[in-house]
Amino acid sequence: MRRRNQSEDVPKERQPTALFAADLHIRSDVPVCRTDDFISAMWRKVEFLQETYLKYNLSSPEGDICPLFIAGDIGHKSQWTNTDLANFIYAIEGIHVIPGQHDLPEHRLDKWTNGGLGVLFAARTVQIHPSAIRPFEDREVIYYLCPYGENVLIPEKEEGIRNVLIIHRLIEKEEAKKFLKDHPCYDLIVAGDNHEAFEIRYEGRLLVNCGSMMRSSADQEDHRPRIWAWYAETNTVEPIYYPIEQGVISREHIEKEESRMRRKSSFTIALQQGRNLIVSYRANLEKYLQHTRLTKGVVQKIWGAMGDK
Repeated sequence: MRRRNQSEDVPKERQPTALFAADLHIRSDVPVCRTDDFISAMWRKVEFLQETYLKYNLSSPEGDICPLFIAGDIGHKSQWTNTDLANFIYAIEGIHVIPGQHDLPEHRLDKWTNGGLGVLFAARTVQIHPSAIRPFEDREVIYYLCPYGENVLIPEKEEGIRNVLIIHRLIEKEEAKKFLKDHPCYDLIVAGDNHEAFEIRYEGRLLVNCGSMMRSSADQEDHRPRIWAWYAETNTVEPIYYPIEQGVISREHIEKEESRMRRKSSFTIALQQGRNLIVSYRANLEKYLQHTRLTKGVVQKIWGAMGDK
């Protein structure tokens, strides 16, 4: 992998206030549903993430004018392989991360330094925010960060100030509007953990669920992974889609499991109905041979192996 160091000038009117993503789930194993080179696809997306961050920052002499926040679960497990750590350190710099449960040994926030996050922080690749804090103010925006397991801070609403909550918590799409209603002090709520990407608006305020960077299960075939660009002036977001390939998600493993479950269910129903099932290995073999086209010599060898001379 190579770290990208070039950027394109961005028209001032399209300069986002901040970028958001979540659930990168960096890993060294391959999900059973993937038929492509999953690991290479993952690292290409990591490079795209860094390129997007640089695009909106390197063109400015002020530096980090468009911070990038990861709303948890940057890793699939709390312990990373040395290869994954090296690749990530080489590819990424300057992003803000709040821990999700997958980032934490034993899902304990007080142990975040014992996992991969601790190494990334020591390497100054990322800035870790391991508690519910008000870290900084930027261009009339206050960011409140809430890692996994922490309580949401309830700030005062200040005139002319945008309050933004970045939280790692499972929020279903059907629950998003209620979460907005329950937290009226926030203009924008950015959530990680739920791998579905969506946005919900209520009375001019917005909840964005980032969604996962990778498609790691068969039900994500139609998922379009994205980074979210937020514009504070209008409190609106635009998706920046990661590059993906079509036709790399398979349902074969699910179909096999469904077939196995159907056979198991049929067997259970037959027992409940008191049918006379043939459970003898010899009887089942005989039944199989009756419906299989084999030569007489092969059949004799099979029965010979069974002890029937």
